Amino acid sequence: MMKLATYATPDVRRLLDQIKADETAYDSESRANQRIKLIRPVTVSSGDKTYQAFSRDISTGGICLISSVDNDLGKECTIQIQNTDHELHVAGTCRWKSTFGASHWISGWQLDGSLDVSQLEFESSVALDNRHEERIKAAVPVEIRGGGPAAHAFSLNLSGTGICLVTENATPPETLRLLRLSRRNSESCEVVAKCRWSRAFGDSHWLSGWDYPKLDRTQRFYRQLLG
Repeated sequence: MMKLATYATPDVRRLLDQIKADETAYDSESRANQRIKLIRPVTVSSGDKTYQAFSRDISTGGICLISSVDNDLGKECTIQIQNTDHELHVAGTCRWKSTFGASHWISGWQLDGSLDVSQLEFESSVALDNRHEERIKAAVPVEIRGGGPAAHAFSLNLSGTGICLVTENATPPETLRLLRLSRRNSESCEVVAKCRWSRAFGDSHWLSGWDYPKLDRTQRFYRQLLG
């Protein structure tokens, strides 16, 4: 198996190693219910307010969500999780929230009752395809620059050769952009990436696969061009 970050520049390698350590620490936290990393489209509804969000992880008693909409602490909402062939409906209450990058929020929800996680398909086709390098299943904030105003996204998974992003707009294949990857402590790095594919993900978002030019000098040239 190819080592992590074989083609990434040194600053990307360092950030990937730190993100991997963050995820290992997160997974080792003591919890009453085991959390399962699963980024899925979710619809949150309360009264006349309905918006699109995405799960970060799910357990039988709770769910962690990422959205561009702020949530009211202590307010109960209906959460609709999109599964492969059906939808799951649960009620939950927002217990904590914090900013996630420049334009998103991450929040923790306590569910009313118990969610039957056995009904969920835990691995998507994106996670199951064959790759030669290690991929980290982690949601990290990403800023996309070049070709107009900056856009904000987050990762589904990332590695030393590329990244899978959740975005609000479709990205044409072969598009070249400058990506700023950030940790929760605001530490960040930039990498040039090219979009290889894009498809709808949920009702109003897109999933896209990106890879990085392999040579440092290519990275430097496009970073100056796009920055």
